[in-house]
This record gives sequence, C-alpha cells and structure tokens, in this order.
Amino acid sequence: MEKDKLHVWLDDMVPAPVGWLWIKTGEELLDLILAHASPGIASAPRIIMLAMDHDLGEGQLTGYDLLKLMLDGIYSGALAEHLMPTSLIVMSGNPVGTRSMTLQAEDMESLLHWRVLTLSKMVAAQFCTEVGARQ
Repeated sequence: MEKDKLHVWLDDMVPAPVGWLWIKTGEELLDLILAHASPGIASAPRIIMLAMDHDLGEGQLTGYDLLKLMLDGIYSGALAEHLMPTSLIVMSGNPVGTRSMTLQAEDMESLLHWRVLTLSKMVAAQFCTEVGARQ
C-alpha cells in the first residue's frame, strides 16, 4: 500500500483483509479522521477507501451514526471534505442497517464526490483482499 493512502476496515468482529487497517469501533474511526485534521499532520496518510459495518457492538456507535456524525462535522465546519474517504463500502449482515447506511451515504455522495458500494460481508472481504493485494 502506498504510504500516503490508507484503506480502513471498520468491523468489530471480522478481521481486516491484508493491506487494510482494522478498526473495531466508531470512536477509533473518528479519532483517526480527527487526527488528520490536526495542525502538523499534513503528512499523515489519507483514508481513500473505508469499508464500514453497521453493527459495531452493544452500546457502540453504529455505522449509520458515524455517517451522520461525519456529515454533521462537514456542515458545521469541524471536518473538511478532503478528510473524507474517496470510496465507501457499506457491508453489514443487518439489512435495515445496510439500507439506512446506503441511503445516508448516497445523500452525502454529491457533497463528498465519493463512490458508494453496498456489498455483503463475504463479497466485501473478497473485494478488499483483491484491492489490498494490488497495493
């Protein structure tokens, strides 16, 4: 993987494919995004692909919650659009969560100009493994 580009896999249970950074909680993802917004971190790698699960554990933020927080951060000026990934993969075994996340992500598509893919976890893992192998 190129040092200035980061692929992030957000799932509390399924390990990340080779070449992807495994993050298990929404708080970890927000910390990573906010770290890139800090002054003096211009050389930090940019998240270019983000694969997100919906259900991230009992009492934890969901993938949908995270998308809403990211959008709110952009509208409030707390997050810059350039800090957001260029591609998002929605992957969840929860059909209602998948639908909610996909609709939220598509609403953000025109603002962020990102590509949104909705895949099953198995297909997402295969796709991400192939992407990681090409890096």
